[in-house]
Amino acid sequence: MSTFVCPYCGGRVKVEMRFRAETELKRRPVNAELGGPVLEAICGLGRLGRLDEEGALWREEVTVKCVAEAATALLKAEGREDLGEGLKPRKVGEVIRRVLRLETMRSSPARRAYVVVWDEAAIGKLRERFGVDEERLGEVVRILEDLRERLNEAV
Repeated sequence: MSTFVCPYCGGRVKVEMRFRAETELKRRPVNAELGGPVLEAICGLGRLGRLDEEGALWREEVTVKCVAEAATALLKAEGREDLGEGLKPRKVGEVIRRVLRLETMRSSPARRAYVVVWDEAAIGKLRERFGVDEERLGEVVRILEDLRERLNEAV
C-alpha cells in the first residue's frame, strides 16, 4: 500500500499499486505464426495502390479490417481450414502492434477505422526477417487482386 495526497482536498489516500508484471500476465497471448501472413497482406495491399493524376503511385490507407480479410484469404489459399470465419480485425491489430511492432492509428475521428502507419524502413526489415521476397509478393498480389472488389466494399 502506498499513500498519496489528494490534489483536491489535501487528504491522504491509500492506494494499492500493482506491478506491471501482473498485468502483463493477464494479457491475451498473440499467435506469432500470424506475423508472416499479416505482413504479406500489408505489403500486398500496399502494392495495390492507385496512380494519381501525374502517374505517381500512392498508397491508400491500409485499414486493419482489410488486412484481416487479406490475411484470411492468404491463409485459406495455403490450405489452412482451421480459421472458421477468419481472422478478426482486433486479433490482426494485436499482431500488427505486438509481433510486427508497426504503429496503427485512427484514420479520422468520424471514421472509426484503424489504419497501418506505413514505415518503409521497418517494413523492409520485416520482409527480410519473415522471408517475403519479390516472387512471393507477386503471388500475394495475384491472390489479392481477386479479392480487391470485396476489400474495397469492406472499407
